[in-house]
Amino acid sequence: MKKLRVLAFTLIATCAVSFTGMVQAKSQPTTPNVEQLLEAYYAQDFKASLNGFLALSNQGDAEATLFVGRHFFYGFGVPQDFSKALEWFHKAAPDSAEAQEHLGIMYAKGEGTPSDLILGFMWLMIADHNADESAQMWKTVFAKSMTATQLAEAGEKAEMCIGSNYQDCK
Repeated sequence: MKKLRVLAFTLIATCAVSFTGMVQAKSQPTTPNVEQLLEAYYAQDFKASLNGFLALSNQGDAEATLFVGRHFFYGFGVPQDFSKALEWFHKAAPDSAEAQEHLGIMYAKGEGTPSDLILGFMWLMIADHNADESAQMWKTVFAKSMTATQLAEAGEKAEMCIGSNYQDCK
């Protein structure tokens, strides 16, 4: 009978330890989801949002990658750095019309890169093709400074970029 009590006590103690370990494992912090990070971003908690977006970006999340670029573009929580923003927008571009729009404006204006109206217009054409809301307006702005030949070249480059699944976009 005494052995049975010891065995029962050991079994109960083992289960309690296992359960405690499960509860602790569940309470470990996890990477926030995009919605939680957007809340932090719009609440101007840029340190938390940048760290979370970086973690999600490293897991392949295009929206998170776009927001890392926005942090660098606007200087939210980090020093403003157009070159780094350009890099992050390039990473997000295959899956983000907004990143494509940012690239178009940055190339056209020469932010973080030498000015290149053709490359900028190409990215704006791609963003417009992918239904970015303001790409058409930006195309109108920059087209006024371009020749018909430049516009045609930008169109050819846009077709090549899309046709290469965003691998040949220069």
